[in-house]
Order: sequence, then structure tokens, then C-alpha cells
Amino acid sequence: MLRQLPGLRMAGENHDTFRYLKDLINNVSNNKSFRHGGNAFVHNPIPSQTLSCVAQQMIEGIDPPLLDGNGRVIDPDLASRDVVGFKTVTFAHHINTPGNRTDTIRFLRTNFPCARFIVNINTDIEQRANSTKNNFRLYKNLTAIELNEVYENGNYTAFAELLGPDRAFLVDKAEWTRNISKLNEAVSWMGYDRACHFTELLQLNMGGYSTVKTELPPFPPECRRL
Repeated sequence: MLRQLPGLRMAGENHDTFRYLKDLINNVSNNKSFRHGGNAFVHNPIPSQTLSCVAQQMIEGIDPPLLDGNGRVIDPDLASRDVVGFKTVTFAHHINTPGNRTDTIRFLRTNFPCARFIVNINTDIEQRANSTKNNFRLYKNLTAIELNEVYENGNYTAFAELLGPDRAFLVDKAEWTRNISKLNEAVSWMGYDRACHFTELLQLNMGGYSTVKTELPPFPPECRRL
């Protein structure tokens, strides 16, 4: 639904590219010998946050704007103003312990200092358990309580709280799928005016990955990012 908003280039999953970026940067930034650049590791001083540009360019590179048949950006000026983002369900292991959360937040603040995060949880654990067991054989024999530990709402809530209200916005699927105004609070938080508020849900997933899709009504001309 978020990718329907004007100026928001919202990609889907990327096979946890975030983890590989984090490992790549940590491979040198957390290596004492490399940091000081002596002996076999000799190099000129590296300016602060140089690798942040690499990380940001990687994310933008795998979420390109709309291209024409020759591979050129159709509207470079418009694309340059896009907000670039992605969805990731593989983020869970980055924040599953207090130590992981602290390390991840430090990495995000250093390398993605302007990034903001919509954190989606689901407090209806019975519904989530039934859906997971119906569609993923790996979890078929787990109870709802056990599944809740696999997908721990508390970890995501703690992550959002540590980032603070300017950087993270917590939404609950159990709420916004029944009351769309809860999702529209996140739309406003992202800087869109009320003309961009949703009036209905885009789609419902039925039977695994197959979907029954609907179309959203077009946003009015005055829909814009403030």
C-alpha cells in the first residue's frame, strides 16, 4: 500500500541485503588493524561515513526508478526527489537480543542518518499462528505462543522505542486492517497531507502467496508530501 503514495519508491524484499552491507562495513570498520592502517593494512585515512555513501547507493541501486526501453530514467528530476525504501521481513534476527538491537541501531544511525522506519507488528497471535501454520510447513506443529516467540512483537516494539518517535513509527496489523485510520497516522508521520490518506485496503492475501487484489481509488491532485 505504501508504494502507492506519490514520490515513494518502495521496493519489496531484497534477501536481507542489509545484513551483507552491515557485515561488509563491519569487516573493516571493526577491524583494529585495518582502522589504523599500519603495516600490511596501510592506507590513507578514511573520512568519516565514507562507507555510508556506499551503503545508501547500494539500497538505491537495487530499487531503481522507472526506466524506458533503453534503460534510461524516464523522469530524472522527479526520480531524484523520490523517497527510497524497502520492505524486509528478514530483519528479525538483527534485533532479537538487546545487544543485536544496540549494534543495529548504531549501524543505522551512522550509515542511514536520514532513514525512518515503519515497524509493523501483529498482536493477534492466534490469527498470525493460524496463517503461519497454514502456509509454512516449518511451523505447522507449533502453538500460537511458540509462534509468538518466533515472531516476537516485543523485539520490534523495543527497536521502535529505542529509535524514538522521530525515526520509527509502530503500527499493528491487528488494528490497521480493521481501522485504516491507524495506517493513515503513519502516512501523516511520513510527511504526506490528509489528501493522501487511504480510504480502503489494497489487497488481502488468501491461500499463501496467491492474492485477491483490488485497486485503490486514485489520489486527488492535491495529494503531496509536505
